[in-house]
Parts: sequence; structure tokens; C-alpha cells
Amino acid sequence: MTDFSKITPCGGSCWDCEHFTSGKCKGCLSEEGRSVTLWKEGCEIFACCKSHNAKFCGLCQKFPCGWLEGKITQWDKDGIRKLKELKEIYEKENT
Repeated sequence: MTDFSKITPCGGSCWDCEHFTSGKCKGCLSEEGRSVTLWKEGCEIFACCKSHNAKFCGLCQKFPCGWLEGKITQWDKDGIRKLKELKEIYEKENT
């Protein structure tokens, strides 16, 4: 089973991130979307998921939305596809 407690709102995992593993960042999950290294003012994707009561974007009722596509593709061209895959795994494991 997938440990979805380690999946970030954008579909990543802090535990696989070089900033987290090096100790430069405490991770958005533990810092409510604020990351010392990446998003000092807070991650917009984290805030959006929180406002839509979604554990990660793939579980949002509005997924995939144009706003997210414009954000996530800035650093991960396959982000939407990965979120769709995570959604399928989540639904399969939690039904």
C-alpha cells in the first residue's frame, strides 16, 4: 500500500526531495505549505488543496484545472499525469 501521509498536495514526496533529505527544508506537510528553501511565503498549491479539502490535487473535485496546469508544469511537465496516476492508486487502495 502507498503511504499517502507522505504525499504532498502537488503529488510529490518530501522524503524523495533533495532539499528535505539534506535538511535544508522541513517539508511542506509539516510546515503548512511553507518551505524555507522553495516557498517562503507558502505554496499556492498547498493552500489551494487546503481550501478545497483535498489531500492532494488529484483528489480535488476540480482536478485537473487550468490553474494547476499552469503552476505544476513550471517544474514538472508530467505533473498532471502523475497526479492522475496517484488518484487511481488512492481510489483503488481506499475503496
